[in-house]
Amino acid sequence: MSVGQRYRVRLAGVIAARDELLLLDEPTNHLDTRGLAHLTRALREHTGAAAIVSHDRTLLAEVATGVLDLDPTSDGSPLLISGGLEQWEQTRRRHRAAWEDAHRAQQQEHQRRLSQAEAARSRLSTGWRPDKGTGRHQRQSRAPGVVRAMNERIEQLQQHRLEVPPPPPRLPLPLSDTRAGAPLLRAEQVRVDRGPGERARLVETSVRLEGGDRLLVVGPNGAGKTTLLRVLAGELSPSTGTVRRLGRARLGLLEQEDGQPTADHRGSPGERRRRDLTALFSQRPDLMLLDEPTNHLGISGVDNLLAALEETASAVVLATHDRSVLAALAHWPRLELGG
Repeated sequence: MSVGQRYRVRLAGVIAARDELLLLDEPTNHLDTRGLAHLTRALREHTGAAAIVSHDRTLLAEVATGVLDLDPTSDGSPLLISGGLEQWEQTRRRHRAAWEDAHRAQQQEHQRRLSQAEAARSRLSTGWRPDKGTGRHQRQSRAPGVVRAMNERIEQLQQHRLEVPPPPPRLPLPLSDTRAGAPLLRAEQVRVDRGPGERARLVETSVRLEGGDRLLVVGPNGAGKTTLLRVLAGELSPSTGTVRRLGRARLGLLEQEDGQPTADHRGSPGERRRRDLTALFSQRPDLMLLDEPTNHLGISGVDNLLAALEETASAVVLATHDRSVLAALAHWPRLELGG
């Protein structure tokens, strides 16, 4: 079974149990169009409650009746929003804008207090170095008061700090030296068989890729999307057909899953996914082969990834079921398998 087929079986078992409360962590990962439609329908018909962690905008827009946003806030409390995805996006924007406005106003106040502290320091310095003659005792007696005033202003400065966290770090995508239109790879009528009498893992498929090309690979679970990417990457030999890498093209493959967590797999799945993408980008490949790259990424991470892929000079082949990604990349050519 493909990864998507295995996930469908697991999800079907959870839904079939008919528990009152469903706790679903990224339930749309790996699901094809049919599986996504079934999940959405099941959640709408579910008479109990469901708590869903998901980056899938389409699913959230269709089923969410409230959003709990765990990103940092000005008062340290989670942002709980009644309504669906659109209400969350609007509220989040307003909250961030108000926080940034308050931060700017406070920075101005901090600058004013710093100026006062500097002025007090200057007066203190003058007071400790009086001219010879009269007034020396008077200036020295005023010095402790000046010190106290300066310290109070500095203490107030520290007590009223308001920090706005920086936006999530962008995925670093080094500039590629891939030349537009340069031939990179030719796959001619590649096919991958299972056993005798069984349906092929990948039916005969041909792909030609040049610098700057974009290609979406779509199709139901088990249609051979992952198999095709592994064949193109040279990790799997086709049963028939040929694959040629041209001009010493550099290839990079991001697999669907990063394997079982080990000592080398620290962090959440989303953090590991970002690290895998960062490592791939650092290789500056001429051709990036991405298998469900948005799995486990948060919504901002998905937006960041898509923006990076639009900008790169590398060729990109992306296999996905993610409906928001398919909508955002609707202008990319598509290769449909198993249709």
